[in-house]
Amino acid sequence: MTYDAWKTKSPDDYDPNIDPPQQWYVCDACGGEGYVTHTIVVYEPGCHFPHEDAEERTCRTCGGSGGWLDDARPDR
Repeated sequence: MTYDAWKTKSPDDYDPNIDPPQQWYVCDACGGEGYVTHTIVVYEPGCHFPHEDAEERTCRTCGGSGGWLDDARPDR
C-alpha cells in the first residue's frame, strides 16, 4: 500500500492486519552522515607545539546508520 493510499483512508476503515507505510527519518544529531566530527589536539614527534585535528566518531543516536526507519506520520 502506498503512502497516498494509506493517508486517504478513513479511520473507520482501520484494519490491524495492514501495516502503515514506512518512512526514513534522518538523524538530527549527525545530519544523516552517521558520524560526528570532534576537534582534538595532537602532538607530532619532534614538534613542541600542539596542532588541532579532527576525529570522526560514530553517532550515538543512530548508531552510524544516519537515521532510522519508522511508521510514517500522516500530514495534518
